[in-house]
Amino acid sequence: MSQMYGAVEFCELGEWNALINVGVLVVGNSQFNRLLFGARGIPHSLSKLARRGLPGELSVGFCAQYDPVRPHVHAETWATLTELEVQVDQWMRSAELAELLSDTNCLVVLELMRVLGGRFGNDSVRIVVFFD
Repeated sequence: MSQMYGAVEFCELGEWNALINVGVLVVGNSQFNRLLFGARGIPHSLSKLARRGLPGELSVGFCAQYDPVRPHVHAETWATLTELEVQVDQWMRSAELAELLSDTNCLVVLELMRVLGGRFGNDSVRIVVFFD
């Protein structure tokens, strides 16, 4: 089963900075993680956020996690706070998916991202992830 790794990043003065280690917070429900970001065994048509590759500019903190394991990972993707909110709001309308959400720290990560969005703007806050 795939484990999710990555970071929540914010952009300040044109530079992306990693603030939150997502792999530490978002554990316990890899089915939801795979569903949201389209890792192995999940059709990426279920999420617009799946398998988008990595953004052009990355934070030093994300690269420190990613570079050493790059040959062994898959399903790299990312989403701005705005994009993530749209996807999560759609899925909260489904009782099954809402239950999956409630069993993870995904909502905690989303709230932390919203705090950053209030400071830096929703499109200057993003989550960047990959799976092993």
